[in-house]
Amino acid sequence: RRGAARRARSSDTWFAAGEADFGIVVDGDGESLKVFDDQAQPVDAAALVVLFAERLASGGKKPLVLTESPLPAPALASLERIGVATRSLGTVERPATRQEVHTALVESNAELAGGPSGRFPFGGSLAPVDALVTFAHLLALAGADKRPLAARLKATLARTQVAG
Repeated sequence: RRGAARRARSSDTWFAAGEADFGIVVDGDGESLKVFDDQAQPVDAAALVVLFAERLASGGKKPLVLTESPLPAPALASLERIGVATRSLGTVERPATRQEVHTALVESNAELAGGPSGRFPFGGSLAPVDALVTFAHLLALAGADKRPLAARLKATLARTQVAG
């Protein structure tokens, strides 16, 4: 009951609350995904950025995280508190494109990029953007913590003060 993945044409949830610890819907080209918690509720991209960055920072690194558009102030403050530097590549009105994100990720040697598009490229990934790499990171988080993703997110959000 750890997680479930499905390639889908829509972002409709396809599982009922309580059926899985989390779920994902991968877009048709395999680049982006939407994450749902154990109650089949969508998980905000800013919360995922904080969760992934917290994991990267837990190894003693001070990672650089790139975002497609500015993160909400509470998310930025949370990342700053855990020693994560951020750089926004676009605006709310015009988020950075996939190519702009990839180029900046390579040039800056950042550990992670992400945002509302549902694309979360990690530094060192062979593919510029791959939803299955993101899914693998979610599974690693799930394996390190026996709580469902929603509980893990709530703990992270409470600890880092990001409004969910």
